[in-house]
Amino acid sequence: MFKALVIFLFLLWEARGETNNDLDSRVIGGEDAAEGSAPFIASLRRFIRGQGRVHVCGGSILTQKWILSAGHCTFRVPTHNIFVRVGTNKRTSGGNWYGVHSIVIHENFNANTLKNDISLLKIFSSIEFDTNIQPIKLPTSNIGPGVMCKLTGWGKTDSQAAPENLQVVYNLTTISVEECNNRLDNVSEKFLPIIDKQLCTLNKEGMGSCQGDSGGPLISDGVQVGIVSWGVPCAKGRPDVLTRVYSYMEWINNYISNE
Repeated sequence: MFKALVIFLFLLWEARGETNNDLDSRVIGGEDAAEGSAPFIASLRRFIRGQGRVHVCGGSILTQKWILSAGHCTFRVPTHNIFVRVGTNKRTSGGNWYGVHSIVIHENFNANTLKNDISLLKIFSSIEFDTNIQPIKLPTSNIGPGVMCKLTGWGKTDSQAAPENLQVVYNLTTISVEECNNRLDNVSEKFLPIIDKQLCTLNKEGMGSCQGDSGGPLISDGVQVGIVSWGVPCAKGRPDVLTRVYSYMEWINNYISNE
């Protein structure tokens, strides 16, 4: 099962530009997000020959120049082959496109264990903010267990057809690192233990994140607390594992404050 997990995390970003229909993005158990309800959301897209610019990961707007995402979403990806789209809930239309000037992956990112799974993308030109395009708020304090959150992303729901509209899942509950480790005790050892710089949500079966939701934001009270990293495919009632944003605030600010 977790061999499949590693495959879906990295096949989307193969230098050959190949994709697999089984590795599409999904927010399981979601519903259509209201127009303008997630003005911070960004779609990371890669150019695939014969398919155009294909959605591969989520992201969030930090400033007019910087996008936040997961490290595995940008790992070994040339800047000329990744694009950012903002300002639309639609998967295939609308919004504004931006090329990527540079990518910063955390210096301690480990592609095998998915620790420190965080990256920043600096775009060419500047994002123009309006009612449909706004930066996300970042945390000023840590988040504990038992907090209700929501997740947004594009992709398949209960059918094989990817929906056109952005999806949102409500009522995802954060759990402690200790509980997360206990509930993932039969996972391949290279992914464990879950550490304090990671964050877990526990969802009922049929709700949660899946392939392609990677890099997208977990939100609590309008603040981004997590970045989707990995999970047991897909929405099986097991914890989803995210990067804990608060643990990387100094790292993030070191770059975005010097734009």
